[in-house]
Amino acid sequence: MLNREQFIETLNKACEELGFEKNDVIISHGGASLLQHLRNETDDIDVSIPQHYWNVLLDLGLEVRTLPATGTYPAVEIIEHLDVDWHLATKDQSADMVNLHGYAVTRPLRLLRDRIALGRQKDMGDIKLLTHLASQLSMKDYARMNELINQHL
Repeated sequence: MLNREQFIETLNKACEELGFEKNDVIISHGGASLLQHLRNETDDIDVSIPQHYWNVLLDLGLEVRTLPATGTYPAVEIIEHLDVDWHLATKDQSADMVNLHGYAVTRPLRLLRDRIALGRQKDMGDIKLLTHLASQLSMKDYARMNELINQHL
């Protein structure tokens, strides 16, 4: 488990070693929850990076793994390197980001949408903490959120 300080220290070190600019790295999932004080620890570091950084990792000969689809969230390719799970950023997400510690971090509403899409038991804590944003969800996401809450009661 990583606390905020350990998370940032590990990610800073990895970005520095690879020559990645912090503002091009998107922190999502548990890291976003951690940095926005929704939790005190996270299991791992999940970040999305642009294609040119992804190519740097591929050029290092690193293995690409595919995580299976979960809930309504599609399958995702990742590269595990330097204690970070690197994901390829597939679209412009800048409207859903806030800058924290020099990184782009998923805003709470986007985090809620992602957690609803994943729908795992471990996502329920974040979902419950973010229900105050429910009025900003689509009808589909709102219905799925309520279904998940009832399912995991």
